[in-house]
Amino acid sequence: QTSAQVLTVLAVSFGPFSVGLSKGYASPALASLQQDTEDSYNLSRAGQISVTPEEGSWIASLSLLGALLGGLLSSIVLRYGRRNTLLLVSIPFSASWMLTVFATSVEMICCTAFLSGLCS
Repeated sequence: QTSAQVLTVLAVSFGPFSVGLSKGYASPALASLQQDTEDSYNLSRAGQISVTPEEGSWIASLSLLGALLGGLLSSIVLRYGRRNTLLLVSIPFSASWMLTVFATSVEMICCTAFLSGLCS
């Protein structure tokens, strides 16, 4: 009984933790992704992604834009209940983290930022 309760509390706690990470992830990640234009050719050849300042601002903003649209879609909570909505949203939210980890382009990072914002 106690281990099931602890597991439940941990599972519920990871939701807000994940949302906080997705919102705060852009700041330290963009610092490492933004490089001088001279280094961008060498970085792209090494398999790393280089982000321009304009692309960086889009990455940081798309999460909040997705959260705006997600808030407008929050009426689903009233229709299907909190538990079912959280279970439904956890699938694309987890997918956005997996896509963030394996992102190969700036466009993919933008999509994952928007998706994580939408699901938060």
